[in-house]
Amino acid sequence: MILSSILCFSFYAALLSTLSALIVFLLRQRGSYFKSVKRLFIEALLSIAVLISCDIVKNHVVRSEAVIWFTTRIGVSAALSAAMLVRIAASTLLERPMRSVSLWKSYVNWFFPKKPSLPRVLYVGIMAFVFIVTWVLGPWRPKLIRDIWGMTVYIPEYEWWYLACLCAVLAAFIAYPGSMFILSGRRYRERRVAWASRSMGICWVGVGLSLITFHGILRSLELEVIEVGYSIDIVMFGVVAYFFAKTTVLESFFETAYPSVQIGEGESVVALYPAIADKMSVFAAFIRDGLLDGDRVVYAFPDSQAASVRGCLWKRGVDVERAVKSGSLVLSSLSERYGGEEYDSETRGRRLLKEVEDAKRLGYKHLRVLVDYGDVHLVFKDPGRFLDELGKLLTKVGQSYLITLRTFNLETLGEEEVEQLRAYGAGKLFMGRGFSIEMIDAFSRQLGLRHKELIGKKILLEFDPASNYELAVRSFLLESLINWESVVVFAPRGSAAYSRFVKRRMRFFHLTEQVSAPTAGPSEGEILLPENNTSLLLEALDRAVKAPHGNVSILFDSLSDLVSTVGLEKAYRFTRYALELLTSERVTALFLLNPKAHDPKVVTNLRGLFGSQITYGERGLQITKLA
Repeated sequence: MILSSILCFSFYAALLSTLSALIVFLLRQRGSYFKSVKRLFIEALLSIAVLISCDIVKNHVVRSEAVIWFTTRIGVSAALSAAMLVRIAASTLLERPMRSVSLWKSYVNWFFPKKPSLPRVLYVGIMAFVFIVTWVLGPWRPKLIRDIWGMTVYIPEYEWWYLACLCAVLAAFIAYPGSMFILSGRRYRERRVAWASRSMGICWVGVGLSLITFHGILRSLELEVIEVGYSIDIVMFGVVAYFFAKTTVLESFFETAYPSVQIGEGESVVALYPAIADKMSVFAAFIRDGLLDGDRVVYAFPDSQAASVRGCLWKRGVDVERAVKSGSLVLSSLSERYGGEEYDSETRGRRLLKEVEDAKRLGYKHLRVLVDYGDVHLVFKDPGRFLDELGKLLTKVGQSYLITLRTFNLETLGEEEVEQLRAYGAGKLFMGRGFSIEMIDAFSRQLGLRHKELIGKKILLEFDPASNYELAVRSFLLESLINWESVVVFAPRGSAAYSRFVKRRMRFFHLTEQVSAPTAGPSEGEILLPENNTSLLLEALDRAVKAPHGNVSILFDSLSDLVSTVGLEKAYRFTRYALELLTSERVTALFLLNPKAHDPKVVTNLRGLFGSQITYGERGLQITKLA
């Protein structure tokens, strides 16, 4: 008996110590991607700690029939509290994963939503019903049995209907928070984040199964082996903590780093593109957005591109084979879509509505239709009639379920045709506010290159701080943006790049001394990084390169600041390793260096790492060498 008591004491001491260590561990994870739910997870673990404490009290401190009425009520309430906290955490991850929300606001938003959903009402209703029944009726009776340690203990023997209610709580927990974690996993494009979300959901479901099995079902069979259940639970909590720590904000920072084509529900957009533009990056973004949102996407392309379209989409992050096989992506050439027929608005309208009905029947959220006519003169014998009929179709077919993007090669159209399309609301596909057609090769043209020849180069820009070197930086960033590339900027908040482009479609790593770990910044596209931690800088660069989508342009401003912060030796090693990480042909990088801030030896050492070197001084941009 003494040995059993020692073993029992050792087990619970180890259990509570491990649980406390996990809570402290979660508290220390300031850079986790899931930090918005950290407090909710910790409170759930504390609820489980209360349940464990109740079992310790009734089994090993005060063994009496009287105490079991209180410990059971408190223990069941703690389990219900944990279930509610996990549900709020799942909702937070699905709706606003990286947004910082106060603890009380999380509770208020969840319990008193502006638009309550039926599943949420049912879930809260089940929890509230069981909670009231537990405290008002107490539907169990004490029973004396022997536990796993051979000691006599009192357990609650539940009424069958109350045990059924507890099983209903478990079913709701699996169906609602469990499915929410899986759904939140699907929304992530970064596989490690998606896997972490799903794994945490599976672990919490495992904890729920363990609690109902060892605290409910087995007790009804007169078996008190809750220690086995707690051992399973602590393993599950360890897995949750592992993924919480491994999945930093850097993991998911590139979830939306690729460009997104903002076309809303029910919109029908007509757009023009210049021949030199990378239209496939735009098309891939449109298709990718649809597939990730659960839409069916129909893409019709010029016959001349039939052999290359799948490869072009795959290079830009679209899993073409999988999407086509599942039916969520339908590819067809223009001749296959129109069959050589003249365009008739009545016929096309009926067929488009049939596509809508087919997509609805198959359960898709929307139907997205992308038609790239290219040179319309090669598609239809009478382009004028086609444009007239297209105008009629645009006024006839319009519903929130349908999203359409129709594009034309600007340089193959006559002036009258362009004006006719503009009358339909057509705009230049790449031209947002602040952009112009000249920006497509604004930076590369200064180097005597075309944009496609600039892609893949790693360039050192030595600048005179008294010059207008910001113009070169601006043209580099604008050219990348207008060619629909992912743009990642490493810069302090006071830099010209930050002040001019923080609201643009790009990702900012704000280098600062104010943080010691990656931290979400004030805007969605901003992360705070410690400027003196070269390992984290390299990790961020690695994430940028491995992001599964198209071409990437990187601006690092500047190597001079890095040298002054960490010293020449560390800055040199960082630059060398960074260039090794950026060897991919789809990555273009521009590193800034102020040579006047260093000894000539420092500049020579850093300069030797780059095959392509340019300068910007009083005479503007000058080429030293291009590799």
